Parts: sequence; structure tokens; C-alpha cells
Amino acid sequence: KDQPVFAWPPKRADEPQKLGEAREASRHAQMQEYRRLLYVAMTRAEERLYVTAFGKQAAREGCWYKMIADTLAPDLMDVPAPWGEADARVLRRVTGDVAGLGARAAMAVTEDERALPDWATTPAPHEALPARPLSPSNALNAADRLEPAPRDAASLEAQTRHPLAHALLQYLPQVAPEARPQAAERFLSLRGAALDPDRRIRLQSEVLGVLALPELEALFGPDSQAEVAVGGQIVLPNGKKLAISGQIDRLSVGASEVVIADFKTGTPHSGGSMPSAYLAQLAMYRAAVTPLYPDKTVRCILVWTEGPLAEDVDSAALDAALLDVARAHS
Repeated sequence: KDQPVFAWPPKRADEPQKLGEAREASRHAQMQEYRRLLYVAMTRAEERLYVTAFGKQAAREGCWYKMIADTLAPDLMDVPAPWGEADARVLRRVTGDVAGLGARAAMAVTEDERALPDWATTPAPHEALPARPLSPSNALNAADRLEPAPRDAASLEAQTRHPLAHALLQYLPQVAPEARPQAAERFLSLRGAALDPDRRIRLQSEVLGVLALPELEALFGPDSQAEVAVGGQIVLPNGKKLAISGQIDRLSVGASEVVIADFKTGTPHSGGSMPSAYLAQLAMYRAAVTPLYPDKTVRCILVWTEGPLAEDVDSAALDAALLDVARAHS
């Protein structure tokens, strides 16, 4: 009951009444949709609407052109076509003052008025594509790399571990502290199946250790955001503007301070200078964010999952890193 049935009578005259009614209902629905599309097309015009037909289409009953022409017939004026051909005529309906329409339509059009302007036939000048925005993470092509190129098993594992750690640091702050271990374990069992079980346990412990650092309480608090896209132009120390596009791992906005955090899953550097690539990245993020918060101090930190360790980055080091970026892109 009420299931669709396929029916195909040999002749229209032999079809049952119900089939004829169904056919008529379908035809009516199609016509309603056809007219609805006409209404949509006509109501998009702001100042002028041109309706044309080709060949026999103008005389076909029910076509858009004939429906419009028949409906507006009492208000249409037969006038010479504006493009100046002797026998060309158009039907025109104009709202407002139409007293001089016929005279204006009959005015002679000179050759100069019919000729296309030079700009219409002149090829447009070549427009150079704008330079792609620079990613702060590779602002210095010759910058130090903390992790080796992905050529061995350890580095391939690091490529798997890195996004998992970032995902946990993004979503676990939204989970109640007592439920985070179970949530992290479920996540890693599903998304980190490629990792050795002992490595998953270690990664879970590292991330939970980062979230437990007292000095990072505000960074993971309610006034913070994860994976914040940043883009636009920064002003370098030499006055040059540089387009950048990147993503801040985590950003927190306090009453007097904005904190930019970048997460690293490698081993913290021991005692030596901080890798220049990381300094340049944070320096550019700081340059992009500072104009948005003119009444606040912008502080940058590196957060190492191994340790865990939260390391404040000296402002003078960031200023020097931005000078390096300016020299690299001068």
C-alpha cells in the first residue's frame, strides 16, 4: 500500500483514470516549478530585465517569453531596437515617465555611438600574482631544526606523535581534570594505534603533565583558545611589511597580559641558545598579535611535552629574531 508503481499504458486513450490523474498532477507540479524559476529569475533584476526568445520558442505556448509577452501586452510599446538595425523592433515596458520613450527610441544612432570603446578590445594588462603569505614556522630557511629529517623510524614516529600531542592539548582542557586520563587513553587507543602501547602511555603522561603545570593554569583556562589562525601583514624593524599566515598553538588573553604558546614534542634544548626557527616563529606571532591588544603585554612561551617544561622567551631575543627575519626577506 502507498508504494510507487511503475505504469506504462500502450496508448494514452487506454490508460486508467487514476493514471491519468497522476500524470496530470505530475505535469502540474512541473509547471509550477517552471514558473517558480521564472519568478526567481525576474525578481533578481535591479534596474532592467531583458527577455528574449529564439526562433519558434517565442510562439510556443507556456514558454517564459510568451507568458511574459501575453501578460504584459497592454503595457508594452513596440519601438525600434536600440542597436539601430532598420527592421529590428523590441517590445518595451518602462515604469515611471514614458512620455518621450518613442521619440528617444527613434533617434538616429551614429557610427561612433555604435563603435566599441578601445578598452573593450584591448587585452587587459598582465597582473602579477601576489606573493604567498609566509608561514612563521619556516620564516628562516636556514634556521636550526631540532628534529632530524624524517628518514628513520624514530623521526617517522615523531611525525605520528606530534599531531596526537597537539590534539590532546587542544581538547583535553575542555574535559574535567579527573576525567582527562580516561579521555586521553580512549583517544590514543583510537587515533594512535600506530604507536607502540608503551609509547602511547608515555605520550599520555607527557600531555597530562603539561596540563598539570601550575604556571600554565591561565593558558588552559576559560579565556584561552587553541589552534588560533593568524594572518595579515606584520611590520618588520626595517619598516617593510610582510604577509604571514600561520596558526598559534594556544593563546590566552588576561586582564593585562596575552600569552602565546607554541608546543614542541621534541627534547628540550639543554642550556644552549634557543633554536632560531622557534624564535622567529614566536617573534612573528607576537608582531601579528600585539596591535590587537595595544593595552596589554604580549608574552611568548615554548611548552615542551618532554619534561614537561614551560620556557618563557626573552623579549630581547624575540626582537633580535625579528631583525633576522627582516634581513632574510629584505
